Amino acid sequence: MRTRLLSALVLVPLILALVFFAPPELGAGLLLLPVFVAAGEWAGLCGLTRGGKGVAVALFAVVLVLSWGSLEPRAGSLGIGAAGFFAVGILGLLLLYRGSVRARVWLELATGFTALAALWWTAWALLEEHTPGREALLSLLVLVWVADTAAYLVGSLWGRRPLAPRVSPRKTWEGAFGGLGATLLAGLILRFGGALGPIGLLFTLLGAAAVWAAALLGDLAESRLKRLCGVKDSGTLIPGHGGLLDRIDGLMVAAPVFYCFWCLRGGGGW
Repeated sequence: MRTRLLSALVLVPLILALVFFAPPELGAGLLLLPVFVAAGEWAGLCGLTRGGKGVAVALFAVVLVLSWGSLEPRAGSLGIGAAGFFAVGILGLLLLYRGSVRARVWLELATGFTALAALWWTAWALLEEHTPGREALLSLLVLVWVADTAAYLVGSLWGRRPLAPRVSPRKTWEGAFGGLGATLLAGLILRFGGALGPIGLLFTLLGAAAVWAAALLGDLAESRLKRLCGVKDSGTLIPGHGGLLDRIDGLMVAAPVFYCFWCLRGGGGW
């Protein structure tokens, strides 16, 4: 726990500086590096060798760089939302898929890369929104962090009933609903604090619940991959936390879901 906290104390200020002070183009460019690192970790969990990982990540990088130069963030918002919901649906299938190993690998690889691309497109689009978008991006991070932390604490203290024993034996229903409650509370605090802009109370709760569900699904999908590979973490990049993917598995599915609610928030009704 001490190592986890020290790592967080180093990383959180860097993330805040990137969100609030980096120019949009620079921020989007800097975010490419962790996305590529996470893509490499995901490819490794899918069973690709070092050479295969290099090729897969290189092709992924080409797609993202080309999209950066050809898409306007706001014009691409529909595509971001579609990619996010596609990723959510396919990740759900991943938890149940029992087909051939080769087909499973390609499905897992395409799903993870789709979710990572949607995460980067979402962050880029919000950075382009200047202050409102940056506050929204920070709100997204807070919601996912709160969900993850609350689920861990509640599950550790009171968890009794396994949530998905074949996928992630340590996750419990108590932890999951503890995460949901904390996420709803965080959403209300952000809403009344003005970080989410003109948004209705019911819409806030629906959005927070959707972010929680998407983050949980992403976490379970990565847990399944790690269980299939027989590893505890996706890597060793972050002391006390494991790999970078271990920190953003929920975020990469929750981000485009959050962005869809952000685009539909309207003028504060319902």
